[in-house]
Amino acid sequence: MVQTSKRQRQRYVTKVGKCQVSLGNIQEKKRFLSDIFTTIVDLKYRWFLFVFMMCYIITWVVFGSIYFFDAWVRDDIRHQGDPKWQPCIENVDSFISALLFSVESQRTIGYGFRMVTANCAEGVILLMAQSIIGSMIDALMVGCMFVKISRPKKRAQTLMFSKNCVISRRDEKLCLMFRVGDLRDSHMVDAKIRAKLIKSRQTSEGEFIPLEQSELNLGYDTGEDRLFLVEPQIICHVINHHSPFWDLSAESLRREQFEIIIILEGIVEATGMTCQARTSYTEDEILWGYRFEPCMSLEKGAFRVDYSRFDMTFEVQTPAASAKELHELKELEQQEHSTLSLYWDHLLQPCALPGTRPGEEASVSQDDSDNSVSESLDECDYSVAEISRSFRSQRELCEQLNINHMIQRIFLITLDNSDPSMKSGNGIPARCVYLEEMATDLEDQDWLDMENVEQALFARLLLQEPGNHLIHMTSSSTQNLSADRDAGERQILRYLYACDLAEL
Repeated sequence: MVQTSKRQRQRYVTKVGKCQVSLGNIQEKKRFLSDIFTTIVDLKYRWFLFVFMMCYIITWVVFGSIYFFDAWVRDDIRHQGDPKWQPCIENVDSFISALLFSVESQRTIGYGFRMVTANCAEGVILLMAQSIIGSMIDALMVGCMFVKISRPKKRAQTLMFSKNCVISRRDEKLCLMFRVGDLRDSHMVDAKIRAKLIKSRQTSEGEFIPLEQSELNLGYDTGEDRLFLVEPQIICHVINHHSPFWDLSAESLRREQFEIIIILEGIVEATGMTCQARTSYTEDEILWGYRFEPCMSLEKGAFRVDYSRFDMTFEVQTPAASAKELHELKELEQQEHSTLSLYWDHLLQPCALPGTRPGEEASVSQDDSDNSVSESLDECDYSVAEISRSFRSQRELCEQLNINHMIQRIFLITLDNSDPSMKSGNGIPARCVYLEEMATDLEDQDWLDMENVEQALFARLLLQEPGNHLIHMTSSSTQNLSADRDAGERQILRYLYACDLAEL
């Protein structure tokens, strides 16, 4: 027998919304009798109908027995047909006749053959007591029956949830999404939706918390959790640093064990009673990198919903990294972009003319202002050379401006392979070329000098449009570009050396 890779575990809530929790060893069961109305309403229908019938049958039998006992004590049974005898209850000569009199009295049938006379006070008191008790039973049982029939539990059967959750990007954010719909034309009033994450965990102190409940934000702060449910809607949970899925990636999803409980509440428009529908999703019912297909179209001047497409999904390109990793990568890219911009702006500042005093403005003609950036750089050659010469001795400059990260991403090379970020997988290309290591391999080439390489590298960064002179551009979403990258690695030093000669 082939065993499945993942054993099916017990659900907390079933797909149809039934809670899989049984209560046992309840010592004080008398608490249920203090709320007898709710206890009766919560009974299953077969037990409810049994209690309903037994309430009437027991009262009929009890009062019938009392009537028969009274007739037997007064000796009315042996004087049946005696015109001179004055019985308490006429025409009661057996238990069956007394039972019939009890039913006729409580149900106010009144056939006119059996009746209580004024010859005994106890008969009148019994009749009054039975009438009062019968009215109370009618009120309780009819009320319970009405409430049980009109309960909105069955209304929840026409509220639909998608079979699966999906995780994909929406507005550049990683989101967990599912779809809800209402099959009836009478809509839910003031519908609200919320979600709970059920997951066991262990605290830092060693305490084990089974089935801990945590809230999933479905738009409570923006009002998106309040639904106008006239057509199927996709409910979205944005995975941010407040979400319990902040560290969840496509790989870790396969190893996790949790359950998401979805609760949809609203007022039934027809009855005004509150209805609640529930469902759940386990980790194996969450599809990473999928999106729901549209199920609404415009036909003949009206919107039409095709519920046959309610559960359909299609695959979309989604990074397998967690939301936390994507956020850190985005921050790193923004930092590198700002660092590069600041570095270029600093180096492209016009050089002070010889003999110009501090604070004195040099007069520049309109034609001089139209000169290219490269001409300005020619006037600042000494600044570039100075930075190049001091680069190896001033490592703090690299650390301050994060230049090495920028070079790794743009040129697929690195000046310092001791950088721990190269080994942490934070978007740094895994196959960066370490220049000094390659220089050792090619030390027989007398033209190779690290100062020349650094000079050429900084000259490339100072171009007006450096994007047109790059070896290869990379990004976090780039797939395996092995062929092009290998070619760039083999030619990087010769390319930089040729750039250096061109500059000279």
